[in-house]
Amino acid sequence: FASADQGEVLVPDRGQPPSARWVSFFRGRAYYSGVSGREAFVWYSNPGFPEEVPLFNFFDVGSNDGEPVTGMVSYSDSIVVFKPSSMWQITSLASGDPVLTKIDNGVGSVAPKAAVVAGDTLLFVNRDGIYGFDGARAASLTDPIAYYWGNVAVDWLENAVAWRNDKDKRVMFALPFEHKRELDTILTFHFDTGAWTTTEGRRVTAAAEYKGLALVGSNVTRTPETGAPRESHDLFVDGLGYSLNHIGSDERYGKYLSSAGEIQSLVRFGPFDQSRSGWAYDETMEVVGI
Repeated sequence: FASADQGEVLVPDRGQPPSARWVSFFRGRAYYSGVSGREAFVWYSNPGFPEEVPLFNFFDVGSNDGEPVTGMVSYSDSIVVFKPSSMWQITSLASGDPVLTKIDNGVGSVAPKAAVVAGDTLLFVNRDGIYGFDGARAASLTDPIAYYWGNVAVDWLENAVAWRNDKDKRVMFALPFEHKRELDTILTFHFDTGAWTTTEGRRVTAAAEYKGLALVGSNVTRTPETGAPRESHDLFVDGLGYSLNHIGSDERYGKYLSSAGEIQSLVRFGPFDQSRSGWAYDETMEVVGI
């Protein structure tokens, strides 16, 4: 098998990555999961080549239980693989070969976008509450507010979103309540004290981390002085001294759009290299999603 330019010889068993919902990186390999028709499997690449996934480089993550993989998170020199009612961990042998180990049977995650590492603890959402994994065992963190958790719409928990604010030592979970699909209630865990606080009426749709900031998307229905109610798509920043600060909306073209211009003062843009002493603030970009 020769390459198109008759250069490097291609190895026959180098396959392409599968179409997957999630990808995580660990020790020079890429790990792919959430593959249609093989929901309980994790494929992994050759070391140093994330785009090369041999046919037999995969783990069967307990497919006999009939549950799919519901997310992967990098944690403490490993990858934690979630299923709805179990947890697994991918680590590396001295040879560099990956190995899969079952961590806990009975506790898992149902919300792929709501698993966050805060300090030394991996926090995640289970149907029975929010749990924390310290590397040895998973324990419920919401037992003190079990009465409140009873109002969570568990049928829509898979849509839950979480993000963290290291400065204020807190992790926010946007959750559905009262049989509603919308994530309009935020449970905030203060991981320095173990306390919980709540914020209601803030509908969150997405969250992503970027250079120490958490960018949080929110949909809010506003009723203007004239006309019918409209849904506003807003962008907020949480981190580096900012606490859910409103970045702004734009009514151009008759709809609300997140304004890239107003975010430039909060998010620092590259390029950044050793020959420069600061970030380039004159760079621009268009915000089209999170």
